[in-house]
Formats: sequence, structure tokens, C-alpha cells
Amino acid sequence: MRKLLLGMVVFCVLAGAATPSRAAIISETFDTDSADMPTDYPSYLYHPDASWMSVSGGILYVQDRNDGLETSRPDRMTVFLTGPTVSGAMTLDVDLGCQPTQHPNSRISTGVMLGDLSGSYLLFRFHADYTGEGFAISDDDSDIWFNPGWTPATGILPQHLTIAFDGVDTFDVTFSEGTNVFTTQYVDSRLSGATMQVGLFSMNGGGYGTSNFDNLNVTPEPATLGLLILGGLPGVLRRRSRQA
Repeated sequence: MRKLLLGMVVFCVLAGAATPSRAAIISETFDTDSADMPTDYPSYLYHPDASWMSVSGGILYVQDRNDGLETSRPDRMTVFLTGPTVSGAMTLDVDLGCQPTQHPNSRISTGVMLGDLSGSYLLFRFHADYTGEGFAISDDDSDIWFNPGWTPATGILPQHLTIAFDGVDTFDVTFSEGTNVFTTQYVDSRLSGATMQVGLFSMNGGGYGTSNFDNLNVTPEPATLGLLILGGLPGVLRRRSRQA
């Protein structure tokens, strides 16, 4: 019995240590400059079309729709959509920023969409020049507006955004500006178990502006083989005990 227990514990430890992290299912560094996105980035989708987007110097530029209206409706956004869909627990990383081009107080929203553009989704919105509202979350019809009251320290400079979703209802969000780090948590169950698109969007609220993105990675949470084996260990031991 002791030998069985010791052997299984050793096997569990070794198996857990040998379990590799799952590779990113979406990974894009925008290395190819492009004025023709469908040709140069054919595996991606574009809403409403690709004419609002380009890649230059390794950065994706997405122009807003220039209609002066800021809502969460898909017809008010320009969205770069990844082809693969994701579901369950995952971590998303992306560098992003935005630059008003004609009006210094232009309310440009730059960010990440998770969900179904034709159905239910959440927008994780970065606002470069909003005092006390540098980050917000809204839904597909602006019925929710989650604002933790953050003001970016470096304004329009690029941010590193990380969204960790537990696959059920909890989103841990981190913005990094060098040593300046802002974190918050949002709970919403509407995407629980959903198959999600990932979108990078630009949306204006008056004036004109351009959003920029780089280094997009979406990685599923790794399955831990060791924990799965340990989970079945009590049953094995009970059966061994009965046989004895």
C-alpha cells in the first residue's frame, strides 16, 4: 500500500511538472506592413471592412468611424476580428494606444471586444485622455458601464493590457505603463461557456482619431495533468483498500 501511494505521488509530481503550457491560439505581431489587409492578413475578419485599417512599422492602425457618436453598437465601431474563436478560461495580452488627430478633446475609445459581434459581447475600453475614466467596460447595448475611476499616467502612450478570464464570470484586468500598474476585477456571467470572437476596436465620441495595436496573444489556461491525476487518487486507493 505504501509503495503504491509513494509511486503514484511520484508519478503525479513528475507528470504535473512535465505538462507543458498550451500554446497561444492567437498570436500576432503585425510584422508585415500593409495597406491591403485582406491580402496581407487573410486569416482575419474586418468590420465593417478593412478600408479603415493598415499596418505600418509593425503596428496595426484602426481608424474610428468618424460619426461623432459613441455607443457600444457594432455599427459605430471599426473592428479587427481574429479568425479563430475562443472559449473557456484564457488570458489575452495586447499593446494598445490611441491618438486624436483633429480635436484635442476627442473621446476616442480603443480596446478589446470579447463575445459575438452579432449577439452578446463585452467591450474593454481604454480612453487615453479621460480624467477618472481611463478604463471602462460596456456591453453590446451600453446597458452596463463599469468604471473603476482610473486616470492613465502617460495619456496617449501605448499601454499593455492583460485580460484573464476564468471561463465562468470573472475578468481580471491589468494595464501596465512601465512601473505604473493598474488592476481591477469585473464579474459578469454573460460569456460563461460562450464561444467568443476576439476583436480590436476603435470608436469615437466626437472628433477623429486612430487606435493602434501590437503584440496580440490569446492563450488558453493550461490543463494541469498532475491535478487531474491527484483528483482520481482517492478512488484508486479506496479500490486498493477493498481488495486488500
